[in-house]
Amino acid sequence: MNGFTYFLFTIATWNVVQTQQPTSTIFNDIVENTNTFCDTGPTAMTNALFNLTGGVEIPQYCIPNPVPSLDDSGFKRCYYLFVPPCASGPTPLVMDMHGSQSCPLFNAYYNRWIETAINNCFAVFFPVGVIDPKVADWPCFSFEGGSTVGIFQTKDCCCYKNGRSVNPSKTRDLVVIDRMIYDIYENERIARLSEIQKESHNATTTALISSSTTLFNASKTKELASLDASRIYLAGHSNGCIGALAVGSHLSSMVAAVCCHAGGNIMPIPRYYQPIPVMLVNGMKDDRIWYQHAQRTYNAFARVNQCQNETSRQIRSNGTIDAVKYTY
Repeated sequence: MNGFTYFLFTIATWNVVQTQQPTSTIFNDIVENTNTFCDTGPTAMTNALFNLTGGVEIPQYCIPNPVPSLDDSGFKRCYYLFVPPCASGPTPLVMDMHGSQSCPLFNAYYNRWIETAINNCFAVFFPVGVIDPKVADWPCFSFEGGSTVGIFQTKDCCCYKNGRSVNPSKTRDLVVIDRMIYDIYENERIARLSEIQKESHNATTTALISSSTTLFNASKTKELASLDASRIYLAGHSNGCIGALAVGSHLSSMVAAVCCHAGGNIMPIPRYYQPIPVMLVNGMKDDRIWYQHAQRTYNAFARVNQCQNETSRQIRSNGTIDAVKYTY
């Protein structure tokens, strides 16, 4: 990310920390026993985003850790799921992966997926990266390198312990995301949350407008939301964008599209990849994920998607190039 973007993110993070000062001993225990100062507890997003969501719960669900030794130590892999009350019937699902040294709570402020979900009636889930301090020094997702970038090959990214890269076999994040999506589908998480919201809405409606049977009956007939398995979308920032591209290319048969920013592809695109739409947004002055690498990622997906007829458009202000838009 470029310096300006990083500065804005730092300010946003500082504001969150200042306005969401933890007071419970439960939160302090979470911080003390993990590698993050961000709240990743079960009620973190529900509490912090209460006013934004109108009190709608954003529960945390956990799956067994695919690395058994870590699961035995109490570090399951968890995610948050938000279903807006307006969701009804087959509902799209967006995954938003946070960046390195970040967390779902900070990403929700930064990427605004909660507001977008409320305005467009889709569900969104936020995976929590590795928070076990025995594995990594800060929250992260780890994926295998090996993708060819010019004359170089990408390295594993993006978890580190004592200055050394963590082998992705110690996190198995591809498996983690796959199992999280399966958990949402198999356990009908979206439908269950939708049912809870409907019951809550009906109770409130009954108390406030008991004299109006028309409106009350209309609320009762609202169709429950359920996962539309044909519309699962992946998003992410930085390390999360690297993850979204990795998951999208390796689980392409169940992904509708990928749209992420400030990241690039590091894993070789597998032979069984099925073409899906991919949108990348990268800073031309990014000193973490080089713009040239983003261009190569863009070209790699254009090639496997068999895209043709590239067009580019420069976006200028005051005589300088602010952005370049490439389209196939």
